[in-house]
Amino acid sequence: MLPKCLGEVAETIYEAYYMEVKLKRKLLENVAHNCTESWKMLHLAAWVYEPFITENLTILLDSLLIETGHR
Repeated sequence: MLPKCLGEVAETIYEAYYMEVKLKRKLLENVAHNCTESWKMLHLAAWVYEPFITENLTILLDSLLIETGHR
């Protein structure tokens, strides 16, 4: 279901980035405790992947920026 108003769009974007930051903090907390190469690669892949930033969220963000005149 797509958000209908500017506030809902902003809240959807905020929630996704908030969840992404929480994930990155957990990764950052745990990266120092794993010293093998395979664990380092796992943390790197998890950091780069960004599971909460979907294509739909990117479209919403672009639409918000266009609507507000920032793009």
